[in-house]
Amino acid sequence: MLPRRLPLLAALLTLVALSTLLAGSSAAGSVTNLVVETRNGQTFLTWENVPGTNWIYHIYESPVPITRSSDIVFATEIGSVRDSSAIDFRMSSLLGELCTFRVDSASAPLPPSGGLYVHTVINERSVYYAVVADSVGGNVSMDIEPGQSSMITPVHELVGLPVPVWQRELNEPVSGEVYALFTTDSDKTFQFPAMSPRGRRELHFGIKRGLPGGALLLHGHGRGGSFFNAMSGTGTPGETVIAIDDYLPTNDVGDFYYGFAETYDLAREWNPAPRRGKVVDYTDRGVMYLLDWAERTIQHDRNRVYAMGGSMGGTFATFLAWHHPERIAAALAFIPKLCFGYTPDSYPNLRISFDRMWGTLNANLPTQNGPGIFDWMDGRYMSRALYRGHGAPVTAFMGRNDDVVGWPEKVAFFSAMQEHKLGGTWFWDTRAHYDPTTSVDWLPMQDWRVLYRYRLDQSFPALSRCTADQDPGDGTTTTGDPVGSINGMIEWDPEVVDQPAQWEVVLRSRQMASQGETFAAPPVAHVDVTPRRLQQFIVTTRVPYRYEAYDQATHTLVAQGELSADSLAVLTIPQIPVTPSGTRLIVAPITIAGVGGSGLKQPVMSLASNPVRGRAAVRFAWPSDARAQVELFDLAGRRMRTVYDGPARQASDLSIATTDLAPGIYLLSARQGAAHAVERMVVVK
Repeated sequence: MLPRRLPLLAALLTLVALSTLLAGSSAAGSVTNLVVETRNGQTFLTWENVPGTNWIYHIYESPVPITRSSDIVFATEIGSVRDSSAIDFRMSSLLGELCTFRVDSASAPLPPSGGLYVHTVINERSVYYAVVADSVGGNVSMDIEPGQSSMITPVHELVGLPVPVWQRELNEPVSGEVYALFTTDSDKTFQFPAMSPRGRRELHFGIKRGLPGGALLLHGHGRGGSFFNAMSGTGTPGETVIAIDDYLPTNDVGDFYYGFAETYDLAREWNPAPRRGKVVDYTDRGVMYLLDWAERTIQHDRNRVYAMGGSMGGTFATFLAWHHPERIAAALAFIPKLCFGYTPDSYPNLRISFDRMWGTLNANLPTQNGPGIFDWMDGRYMSRALYRGHGAPVTAFMGRNDDVVGWPEKVAFFSAMQEHKLGGTWFWDTRAHYDPTTSVDWLPMQDWRVLYRYRLDQSFPALSRCTADQDPGDGTTTTGDPVGSINGMIEWDPEVVDQPAQWEVVLRSRQMASQGETFAAPPVAHVDVTPRRLQQFIVTTRVPYRYEAYDQATHTLVAQGELSADSLAVLTIPQIPVTPSGTRLIVAPITIAGVGGSGLKQPVMSLASNPVRGRAAVRFAWPSDARAQVELFDLAGRRMRTVYDGPARQASDLSIATTDLAPGIYLLSARQGAAHAVERMVVVK
């Protein structure tokens, strides 16, 4: 995770300077060979630079032709670049050779002496462009030459979704395809948010393509590394891997795949700590945009989208699972940082970098997502925030001797994770941050294919308070078990029954092997079970539930009871006994009559989130397939709208817009014949 400077950068700049100086003096002519092409919601401007160095190229737009220098007064400057804008410095540094951008997969790389500017279209229009060169510090405008530095005929721009541009195929030092996404600093563009606070930024990534129907893996790399380090998956046949580059051209090197303050300057090597403003999710936006693009273009299994990585990449995988659980089926992380708000710091230099990117811990600047940055990037806060819903499950391996991302923060996280039923599987051993993978204790358990246990369309049990867990201690290396896990001793059969009136899973205790010892499967372990990522099973505060647990070997009843969901409609079945042969846990609402149809006596409904902001997602289970009515009332009994009126089989999931409703409490009514249920809904802005 230690930052590394790019040793080839100075050499590349020198090479560019020499090539341009050989082309002529710095007082010659104007920009030539301006070419403007528009496609996929972006306009690409390329040109031949003015001979020499120390030029700034200003890009102007105008509704009328720009035929002479005086026309610039009536034009609008939309951006500027330096005289090396065609050079891909990131790839040049990684490959050790001069690389330039392509603006289209079918085009040749641009010449090093060329210029490049990419404009993301905001409105449909016809427009003229011109490029004018000024000498640095001299403010000497070059002449306009129509057809060379300015357009004679306009280009007609259309709003659209920008796409990454294929750059090259690699065989060494890694194999795969390399793409670049040319981002924008404007939030006014169509479904393409700003991914930098100002100016130009390219998001590089690599792809190793699989087969249609295979899984999709998003792989992150460590701080100071590159996407070259992440061009691999689990080894499962058919999977596609997208390795995303998290790189900042500053001394902060990478932003942990989230973003940075809106005042952060990418052209400034050392940034001061911001004192006000927001921390914007610039990089996370890019990651999610690439996932959207992949879903449009790659024929993968959308229910098998996984995240993985080590160090900063492990943090990427973990927080992607927590911030976007509706898109990520599961995550696998090695030596991640989990609690950015935790103090004292194990590695103070990392905190200094956070200060520059995000502001100080005391400031805790707000994010675009709402919470402060050191809450939003802290597993303790996320476990509380995800309690009502769920996070995608994470399997992680951590080190007690890791003085870079820290061990004490993990113990603090474990406590919050247990309290809020976040689940996941967490391993620790004696590794330090930079220990070779082959030397770590838990090497035999580091099977990346564990991701394939999970799917977005399948429920899973979130485990907590397992009696077979080892003791992590108090955060010091002298307390607790040196090698251990939380939830590691329990696994379950992937085929989880998830029906409107029944949820069922088979749990098993298991043996685990480290390089130094074998942990025998406990004869009996007790564990709390919270059903998560429910597809059909309805959990509501209005209905009591009954659970029964059966030993798979003897088919005898080993636990039973009645319980209710808590006030947030989270249902946890306490201390189920689990054996190596397996325990089948069955949970059902007590309102089941046991005969005919669905067995429900009344409609059952569950809000995906409450309070509701913007739109409410509601899941229903009905006593029969007969006509069903869903209506929304205010507290005075006035009917605000009829949400649904028709066959019940078409009303299992409904979406209710609330943007036109005043903030307050409303009553959602579900009726089928004489059967009736009401749920309170809180609307906020």
